[in-house]
Amino acid sequence: MNFFKNGKELKVGIANRGVVHHNSEKVVSLEDWFMIVSQAKVFDYVDKTPAEDEIDLYRKFSEKYNLPILCGGWFYTVGIDDHLLFNHIENAARLGTKFHNVQIKSKHADGYNVTNEQIVDLYLRSSEYGDRLGCWPCFEIHINMWSEDFSRIFEVAEEVEKRGVPFRMT
Repeated sequence: MNFFKNGKELKVGIANRGVVHHNSEKVVSLEDWFMIVSQAKVFDYVDKTPAEDEIDLYRKFSEKYNLPILCGGWFYTVGIDDHLLFNHIENAARLGTKFHNVQIKSKHADGYNVTNEQIVDLYLRSSEYGDRLGCWPCFEIHINMWSEDFSRIFEVAEEVEKRGVPFRMT
């Protein structure tokens, strides 16, 4: 499906959470899902962060049905999930994913509210890593996350951009 705005193509994606034609149908296999989505000719890409042991399977069906996995996402707790974020960015890059939507929970692993400084630090480190691999983290606005307080987003974005790094937000 091709949509254009201001001369730029807008791609339409679908999250891999199961798709059926009618409410009475059963959830289908992963390959059948890719086939159904491909045959619909509505979607340009898949939004998914597959488990590590499913990456090759997703790559296989993505290539077979010409549905790239252009983005994915996950939620993280500062103080315990930094390694998981970097692992997801690395795995996403292996799949050809260009963007990783990052939801940061409001509470640190130690139970206190995460600080803007912690968000800035994690953003800068993950952005540098993603830049090297070609998969860019985009911090996401989401309920029950640090970004639910919109005023903080501007504060964090300003601190990131003061360091010459673009702030990516979804």
